[in-house]
Amino acid sequence: LHENPLSPTVVENGGLFLEADFADGNHRLDDKEFLFDTGASLTVVSQQTAARLGFDAVLDTPEFVLQVEGSGGVAGNVPGFYVDTFRLDTIGGTFVLQNVPVAVLDVTSPNDPGNIVDGILGMNLFAGRNITIDAVPQVGQGGISPSLYISDPVTQEHVWGTTAASANWSTAG
Repeated sequence: LHENPLSPTVVENGGLFLEADFADGNHRLDDKEFLFDTGASLTVVSQQTAARLGFDAVLDTPEFVLQVEGSGGVAGNVPGFYVDTFRLDTIGGTFVLQNVPVAVLDVTSPNDPGNIVDGILGMNLFAGRNITIDAVPQVGQGGISPSLYISDPVTQEHVWGTTAASANWSTAG
């Protein structure tokens, strides 16, 4: 399924896989195919992918634990870790994030039941940004291949500057 690294790979059943790069410490994964899931609120990596990134979901103490609800039901005590760097090649340039939270959970491949996907790219990666998915921009016309466009942040980040449970909120503007 490896095609142009600047565009997603679309498969017959409509699943959209993107080639993503992850780095954590001295461990790197390049061009791993992750399911791009607009319904997923968090990014997920399989147990094998986690091990290749240098953390073991069974033996290592997770950095956070969560409950995950998905198409397969509810799973509790799902371990989570922070990955140093996430990179995605897109039209218009490379998209890079630091300190990305990922849950470690094996998810069945929609294209190949009985097998596990390397991971799922969730919408937490794109918070505060506009995304455009153009799966088939020019069918049969010899045009550009499927594309994913990710905007610069469209929201401003603000930090709650008090330890009080409530207070007045104001911005510089």
